[in-house]
Amino acid sequence: MRRLVLLLVLPALLATGCRVDALWETTIGADGTGTVVHRLAFDDEFTRLAEGVGSGDVRRAAIRDGELAAIAGAEVAESREDDMDVFTITVPFASVSALGTILATNESPFQSHQVIVDEDEAFFRAEAGIPGVLQVASVLEAIPGASEDIITNLIAESVSYLVRIDLPGEVTDENADRIEEEGLEWDIRLDPDFLPVVVTAVSDPTPPGGFPWWVLGGLGLVLGLGLVAVMMAGRQETRAALPETADAGTAETESNPA
Repeated sequence: MRRLVLLLVLPALLATGCRVDALWETTIGADGTGTVVHRLAFDDEFTRLAEGVGSGDVRRAAIRDGELAAIAGAEVAESREDDMDVFTITVPFASVSALGTILATNESPFQSHQVIVDEDEAFFRAEAGIPGVLQVASVLEAIPGASEDIITNLIAESVSYLVRIDLPGEVTDENADRIEEEGLEWDIRLDPDFLPVVVTAVSDPTPPGGFPWWVLGGLGLVLGLGLVAVMMAGRQETRAALPETADAGTAETESNPA
């Protein structure tokens, strides 16, 4: 009965507009370590929609029982901000390979990805699309009998998805919608007609304004050459003094015959 009521109110929700704000933020350090933050904020309209699906809070269950929250080290926090229920999953990673595992989860907006971090370059390229948990087939499992068109439109119109990438060092190439202090940002419209969105970012991991180690190397070279010069000069003085010492010794011997 509850699902029947839900099927009847779905078109109304689409018309009135329930709202979900999603953020996927990836921060990568120069050593390949970093953090992924997945933030989901639901308004009260969506909460009522979730409550109509079944008993309990399907939002909380889907997030806490999801693939992302199951990764070792993941932390889930809940809060209430701007009249919205906010769920934040924070997942640290110790290598680019570990990041790849995170990007392959069902909650990730990336369908494919390539990440490279070395001493010369940090490179991130991925195709962003509809996360697996928001695919029409997944939603239809929770709401059997719902119209695919209504679900597709509901996701496209109700979900605001922001992807943010923060690379180490100075950004040298990107195709972001915006460059903010927190990183590069892309607005992903979860509409099949506008997907996938190619996300590209490249940076030079060398910290701008960092200590110029070449100066230290040059200084060491100069000091080394100076030391060699002093040693050579000292040897020349010693050699120059040897004949005088020899003459003095001879004179003293001659003046004091045995």
